[in-house]
Formats: sequence, structure tokens, C-alpha cells
Amino acid sequence: MNGQRVVSDVLAETGMRILISFSLLALLILAVACGGEKKEGSWLEPAASSTTTMPPPATAPEVDTGATVLVTLGDGHLATQEATFPEGPVVLTVANAGKEVHSLHVEGPGVSKALDGTLLADASGSLEVVFQKGTYELYCPVADHRTKGETLTVTIPTP
Repeated sequence: MNGQRVVSDVLAETGMRILISFSLLALLILAVACGGEKKEGSWLEPAASSTTTMPPPATAPEVDTGATVLVTLGDGHLATQEATFPEGPVVLTVANAGKEVHSLHVEGPGVSKALDGTLLADASGSLEVVFQKGTYELYCPVADHRTKGETLTVTIPTP
């Protein structure tokens, strides 16, 4: 009888350990699935990630710092609604209309500036640039997107 009690106690302890292990696993899965505040560099999100998950605006927002230009990035193309950009401060509202991850980099006289991080599909972001007269290249710096046509040359005319 004493031997049966020891065996039943061991089985009860083992069953309890299994129950606790599954409970902790379920809580961990629930915590990951529900998310919460993601901090840069946490195990939930890579530190290099800087994506915006809001859909792109229908039109570029108005700002007090200067003109606003909508830049649309797509899989294999980059386009703007404006044929020319004004000299001075401009807010580039960047919308990813493609399925791939994209970003924007601007190079020209006195400017070498990039959007912080990348944009997922249907995401948007903004980049403030002060343009001087001259020629600028806008392009997607992700992988080989620039060589696949995701580039645009813009000339800022003399006023």
C-alpha cells in the first residue's frame, strides 16, 4: 500500500508539472498573439524596423512648413503627382502602393536624405526636404529596386 501511495504521488506531481507547463505555454502564446506595446529592439520586433502601418492618405496633407508633394512607390515604379517641385521646404508624403517593402531616398544639391526605415504594403510616411535649384534623384534604396525602375529625376527650376 505504501508503494502505491508513492507511485500515485509521483504521478500526481508529474501531471501537475505538465498542467503548469501547458498553462505557461498558453499564456506565452496569448501574450505574443495579443501584442501590446512593442519597443524597439525587443524580441517582438526587430530593432531595424521602422514601418508605418497606416494606409496612405487619399491626398497629401497640408502643412505650414512649405509645399507638400505625394510620392507613390510601387513594385517597379516611383511617381509623383507634381511635374516639378518648388524651391524651399517640401514635405514628401510617401505612399507604398506596391506589395513589396519600399522606402525613399533623395539625393541632389545639398541633400542626401532618406525616409526612416521601410514601408510595408499600403503604408505611408513623410520626409521633409529643403530643395534648392538643381537636379535631384528620388529612388527606392531597398535591395535592387533602384535598378528595376524605382527612380525619378526631378529638376527644381530657377524662380
